[in-house]
Amino acid sequence: MKISQKTPILIAAWLSQAHAEIYQPTQPQLWSAPNTTSLLDTILSRGYLKVGTTGDYKPFSYSITNTTRFPSSNTTNSTLTPSSFNTSYIGADIDAAQALSNALNLPHPVKFVPTIWANLTKDVNAGKFDIAMGGITITLERAKTVFFSTATQRTGKVACIRCSDASKFTSLDSLDREGVVVVVNPGGTNEKFDRANLSRATIKVVDDNNAVFRAVLDGDGDAMITDSIEVELQMK
Repeated sequence: MKISQKTPILIAAWLSQAHAEIYQPTQPQLWSAPNTTSLLDTILSRGYLKVGTTGDYKPFSYSITNTTRFPSSNTTNSTLTPSSFNTSYIGADIDAAQALSNALNLPHPVKFVPTIWANLTKDVNAGKFDIAMGGITITLERAKTVFFSTATQRTGKVACIRCSDASKFTSLDSLDREGVVVVVNPGGTNEKFDRANLSRATIKVVDDNNAVFRAVLDGDGDAMITDSIEVELQMK
């Protein structure tokens, strides 16, 4: 422990000494920092925050679409889709995005940009939005290309099943059997978990995350495995 604390100091001292001995110019040198503009500078100059969100993950981000175009002066949490429908977003992370905008004293409302789970990091790196929000799980794969804030929630995966099947499915092993259909939304950690842990059950992809739970209720699937906080909300 003592070694780890002292090592950085010793290295810094050695580098300083080497610098003094090797590089001693006779004339003063003028150094200038490169002319760079940070993302924060861009946001402040633009006057509003662009937030990517899937709009399909309660209670963090949920989209409500209608054919009524809100007046632009009164639109706070909305963005127009290519079909000219108005999509309004609600949820805990939608409120957090607005709080971030307020903290930055931005004069214009947040612009929410639709994205999908499979394209989250790709869209961030492509500059489609400044930040992605909406109950996004921190994973090593994602962290290789994007930076995460401090986690706001800690949760785990649980299965959502019909009440009539409560005695039938009591563990992951009981789900991972031939003839069992597990439905899942594509591109996120739910699908990744299913494909890593289910070898015998049939994995059925449902494109619309909002329709996955309905698929279980309608009998199109036996279970849906997702984060516990989402299942707790659906149980209400």
